[in-house]
Amino acid sequence: MREDEWRNFCQNETTKYNLHTQLLKDPYTKRAFEKPRGYAGDAIMMDFLYGVLPPPDVESNPVGRSVFDFTTQSDPGKAVVFRKKYIAGLIDQKAQDSNVPVSVLSLAAGHLRETEMMKSFLQKKIKRFIAFDQDEKSLAKINREGIHSCVKTCPGKIKDLIEGNIDLGKFDFIYASGLFDYLPEKPAKKLIQWMFSSLNPGGTLLVPNFRAQLPNSIFRTYMEAFMNWFLIYREDEEIIGLFEKIQPTAIDKLSYFNDPVCNIGYVLVSKRA
Repeated sequence: MREDEWRNFCQNETTKYNLHTQLLKDPYTKRAFEKPRGYAGDAIMMDFLYGVLPPPDVESNPVGRSVFDFTTQSDPGKAVVFRKKYIAGLIDQKAQDSNVPVSVLSLAAGHLRETEMMKSFLQKKIKRFIAFDQDEKSLAKINREGIHSCVKTCPGKIKDLIEGNIDLGKFDFIYASGLFDYLPEKPAKKLIQWMFSSLNPGGTLLVPNFRAQLPNSIFRTYMEAFMNWFLIYREDEEIIGLFEKIQPTAIDKLSYFNDPVCNIGYVLVSKRA
């Protein structure tokens, strides 16, 4: 099928059958499909992947539990769990390498679960950590849980950042966990320009994006056919190409790699001091 034909099939045909009713017994599939916050992949769904929220009851919902195991233990699920651990480690390393406490910005922060794995807070190596998200319910949860006094939340839209309507200051480390999986090329490149300009000299920028060259496409097919969850998958060259507007002379180092299950590609850029 052409892409438009496939999307139409997923959104109008697959929901007609009892199979879909059975699959919705899985809370992960159900939440993605129903989108109670207006989008799939919200912070609650990430908590399912991280094991923060329990799976459906085994005794009363064996079908739901079976599907839940399939969806949350899939390659994309493993990739997201790795992403959280990797980001936590990067921030800790950045803080450890610095002679002074660092400033960090998380875009589309969700519940900021990566901070639960970080040692930098206890070591007092972070002076400012901004969690930016348009989902105010996610930010409210961060505030309720009180991760650390240096963590502050900021509601807003990415468009406001790009257009200069919000001034967050400068940072030593900026990242966006899953944001670029939803951004078309033009706004993605503009956001990267903004992120890079918001780095302090010697600062680091991390951009992950789901890859088009997936080793196993069954999970993407399931997400699109039954969860109505369409990400923007990019070729490795396209992910790196998002940085083409950055002046090469301003870059100290640019590296690219794939996660262990080859689902997410990462671009790590350091700004010349």
